Amino acid sequence: MDEQKQFKETTPAAPAASDKQKKRKRKKAVKGILIGVLIAALVGGAVFGITRIGKKDSGGVDDVMTAFLYRGSITSRVEGSGVAVAKNSASVTLAAASNIIDVFVTEGDHVYAGDRLFTATSPELENRLKTAQEAVNNARDNVTRAQQSRDEQQRQLNRLSNELATLSAEPRDMNATAPFSGVLTDVPRLQPGDRVSKGERLATITDDSRYLLSLYFSYTYENEIWIGLPVTVSIPVMMSQLPGTVSEVHKVERLSPEGGKLFEVLIVVENPGSLTEDMEASATFVSNGETVYPYEGGKLEAYRRGEILSPMDGELDSLTAYNYSRVAEGQSIALILGTGKDEELESLRDQVESAKQYLRDAEDAITRAEEAVVEAEEGVARAQENLDNLDAVAPIDGTILAVGVFSGDEVQAGHVAVSLADTSTMIINASVDEMNVSNIKTGMTVEIDQWGQTAVGFVESVSLTGQYENGVSRFPVVISVDNSEDMLRPGSYVSYAFTASQSDDCLLAPIQCVKYVETEEGRQKAVFVRSETPPENAAELMTEMTEIPAGFWPVLVETGISDSSNVEILSPEFEEGTELFQAQVRTDMYM
Repeated sequence: MDEQKQFKETTPAAPAASDKQKKRKRKKAVKGILIGVLIAALVGGAVFGITRIGKKDSGGVDDVMTAFLYRGSITSRVEGSGVAVAKNSASVTLAAASNIIDVFVTEGDHVYAGDRLFTATSPELENRLKTAQEAVNNARDNVTRAQQSRDEQQRQLNRLSNELATLSAEPRDMNATAPFSGVLTDVPRLQPGDRVSKGERLATITDDSRYLLSLYFSYTYENEIWIGLPVTVSIPVMMSQLPGTVSEVHKVERLSPEGGKLFEVLIVVENPGSLTEDMEASATFVSNGETVYPYEGGKLEAYRRGEILSPMDGELDSLTAYNYSRVAEGQSIALILGTGKDEELESLRDQVESAKQYLRDAEDAITRAEEAVVEAEEGVARAQENLDNLDAVAPIDGTILAVGVFSGDEVQAGHVAVSLADTSTMIINASVDEMNVSNIKTGMTVEIDQWGQTAVGFVESVSLTGQYENGVSRFPVVISVDNSEDMLRPGSYVSYAFTASQSDDCLLAPIQCVKYVETEEGRQKAVFVRSETPPENAAELMTEMTEIPAGFWPVLVETGISDSSNVEILSPEFEEGTELFQAQVRTDMYM
């Protein structure tokens, strides 16, 4: 090693003899120290080495510190310190200004869940509970109103949807047809191109194939006249008689001027082609060999009459109806061309979409109102709980750690009245680095030390999420300790240690030899191997590492467990004794 170092020395002016002797002694002392350090390095030369690369600058020479891969055993031991806290703790906090009446516990008392701690009064909390209950009632009323609005919007949507469906189903062109055979009258004077409205009368149609005759008979013949009874109809103006039939019998009570009771009989007579409305007529029938006459004659009426209406809004395309023209049942008398239907459909569609939006808004209002009910009910629960806390009981089994109230105190909101904890089980929050966390399992034994007192703990949980800091991710680990003998107190400082893993006969390198490098695949671990030419498994880096001297080549590695000094190299396979770059050191740093 001494042969590798080349120190340039200059010869200063000769000092006094005593000074020369002192300097020689100091040089011998420094040289002795350096020789001792170098001997120590050579003793560990199976692992480490320092090589001069001869780089000079104004401040000195940079030397390369290297190390050699060797086989050995390694144990990963996690050590650290933390504060012990009770696994289960609780406190009773006053939610409003209160007056303390009685306190039943003191610091150090052991209590069970449900034991009384203290009593107090608070008008403020009573008012809060009343206000919260009123808020619940108002919120429920809002839900009812929102539901009523929703139902109204649903009815409106249903109506508009039905109208839209009906209009959509209507054809664009429609014929106005005769509902039955008959004669047309009251035909308006319309021309093609005239606008007509839906339901507008285009003609009156009369069925003149038969006529009705209404006559009144004495109740004397009540049981001698029935529906279907043949009668003889007389038409005086024609001096003719025609066969007729009773079609209806109405047992009304019409009084004649003579005081006789009469009932109505409707008779149907077929039209031979010469009958018209309003002709005077009468009818007789024979009963028990006697001809029966009505109280008086009557006039012929149309058997049926109706109107032919426009089936839709639009323009008249053609009209084939004329007064007194005869038509058959189903015959078209007019063709209507629908106009404005597209506009009406579009308007209805817009109304339907608006109604749907109103319905959605109403549903949202119901949701908000129901959420307000839940929130208000939670407010009642909180107010009731806070009021119940005025007669406070222990929420858990445990030891009273602190009592912050006394009888007669007037305390403000937020004041912690009592703190307690179950100290039978304590927990310690530990932190494990990313290289060791995969080896930490729940249930592992942990050594606990508090100023010489020892206990045994267990790993209770290992977090799956690490916290990145200073280039390393550390994972929270919770350690549980049985504290039934009260060795630990809440807030006490302890040390912990446990063995994470162990490997025997493995390839080891100093931790400083493993560097993080940037490759196309991302950030990876690598070691830099001394070689005159690049090895076959040399990696290509995305970022140049200027601190690595020439003659060292990056090789990506997979590491295993590590301790405070060394790390296990799992892959690739290296020969034992391979020289690795560790760091650069300044000559003037170790001189």
